Amino acid sequence: MAGDLGSTLALLKSRGAQSRGADPNLLLTLERDVIGFAKRQALIRWRERKRYFRAGARQTLGHPASKEHSMTKRDDSLQAQMENIHRLQEEIKDLQQTAKEQLVAKANEVIADLNRMGHDYRLVQGSGRGAGRSAPRQSDPSRPCPVCRFRTVPFHDGRTHRSQGKNKKAFSAEELRSLGLKRA
Repeated sequence: MAGDLGSTLALLKSRGAQSRGADPNLLLTLERDVIGFAKRQALIRWRERKRYFRAGARQTLGHPASKEHSMTKRDDSLQAQMENIHRLQEEIKDLQQTAKEQLVAKANEVIADLNRMGHDYRLVQGSGRGAGRSAPRQSDPSRPCPVCRFRTVPFHDGRTHRSQGKNKKAFSAEELRSLGLKRA
């Protein structure tokens, strides 16, 4: 409706500009009235939307539902929105999968070129850590340490001597105490 008044106002302005006897104050008054009417119409629409959403909130909180806005309409629109979201998520997954396949194909081509040049490369999935790692080495606690050649309580083996570098030797009594070990 505001659009109709705006076009009417534009028509009046053009006619007023054409006729030399048009009153400019009348045109300004008409323009203010049209703008005021459009603002009032927008305010009325805003209040109606506000009432609608408040009624919807009351329905979700257990208040009596208004007759104009039933929950079925809202449920249907929410259901449609959820279906749209799921559809978009599936599209995203498909696009990611195709992008991944394209990148892997390119990477395989580059790796094949490198391998033809005499290098030894391969493409693996994941971080590459942990997959090839074996279980921790188990040592027999009843057997003596291969470096010290004696047993301790608690048990220790050659790995405890790593800090000694290349020249590994048996722990002294003071070193055993600092490590919390006792000779068995």
